[in-house]
Amino acid sequence: MIRRTACLLALLPLALTACAVPYAATTDGLGRDADLSRLPFGARTSQGRLVAAVAIEAPYEYDLPLQLPLLSAGDRVALVLEDGEEFSGSYAVGLDGRLRIPYLPPVPVSGLTVEAARDQIAATFITEGILTPQASVVSLMPLLWAAVQVNVSGAVHAPGPVIVNDRTHVETRPDLKTRSGDLAPDRYLTAALRAAGGVRPDADIANTMLIRDGVKTRIDLRPLLNGLATSQPALLAGDRIDIPSVGYFQEALARPSAITSPGFRIYVSNLSIPSTSNAASAVAGEATRLPTGSRLSHALASANCIGGTQMTNAGRNALLVSRNPITRELTSHAYRVYDVTRNANDTRDNPYLLPEDAIACFDSSVTVARDLVRTVTDVLSPLEALRDIQRGDLWND
Repeated sequence: MIRRTACLLALLPLALTACAVPYAATTDGLGRDADLSRLPFGARTSQGRLVAAVAIEAPYEYDLPLQLPLLSAGDRVALVLEDGEEFSGSYAVGLDGRLRIPYLPPVPVSGLTVEAARDQIAATFITEGILTPQASVVSLMPLLWAAVQVNVSGAVHAPGPVIVNDRTHVETRPDLKTRSGDLAPDRYLTAALRAAGGVRPDADIANTMLIRDGVKTRIDLRPLLNGLATSQPALLAGDRIDIPSVGYFQEALARPSAITSPGFRIYVSNLSIPSTSNAASAVAGEATRLPTGSRLSHALASANCIGGTQMTNAGRNALLVSRNPITRELTSHAYRVYDVTRNANDTRDNPYLLPEDAIACFDSSVTVARDLVRTVTDVLSPLEALRDIQRGDLWND
């Protein structure tokens, strides 16, 4: 028994020192003089680098009709001609952006307002000799603004092609051919950014580029951060949206807004004693969904990694695994939970989180040492019993 106690006492200092930080390779994220280039992306912020959200006149490269719905492939319109019932009816814009009306050549209308398309159709009737200028009374009304596919690239969380203004439920309505007028609230730029996961915290939103038919237009989205009005173009099928990166984390973009994601999912693990599973730690589905702008402290509280008995749990550690969205580098860093809560405003101790980050909580040194002692005791106790059996002491008792 004396030798077993000595063995346990010899192992105790090792447990208290070696288990203080889960992974020695990640301790560079703990020191005050740590290499900031190796910290998680959410820890390398640049405060005050984003100009205040005010309406700024953007130098457009060409006059793009903004805040006006434009006809695109799939849009459905109603054409009515006075004394021309054979031409009146419902028409859809083709994939090539043209309307096909009986006895007329295809009329290009993509990128035009409804009024401009009406004038284009009337001019075609006159050119083809079907109507005279005096009798060219043409009416064109929108019936359905269709869904369009655009490509979003650059500093967004999910770049690639997105579908905006999905109207599947409207297209099946029986009154589609008998009504006129339609609303397309999701045919605008902000809807495409939301569909692409929202802009990242490093997005240069003052220089958002809309590329249409090879022509670039710069759009300043900074007013949207504070809910101010700004010019938004109605999107057409085939448009491209590109948002450059400023190369650093901007805290002004780390919050829900019209152009950022309302929230994201993270992965957490809190396998601890006395909690032996995530379910026992109350780490349910809602605990893994956090609003945009959340920090490591929010995830630790959500995972029940903060709190408990102060003497035994205050020294817990947390491991953050994150991917830099600019370099795509995967990094892992250890943090002391006590430092995270004590220096909550310091992004080096309490970094911002990004979608798909992973957080794992580790027990304090006291808990680790206690569990180690229990483990050694569980191993030595059967050995003591076996030796007693061999010596016959058990039978003598």
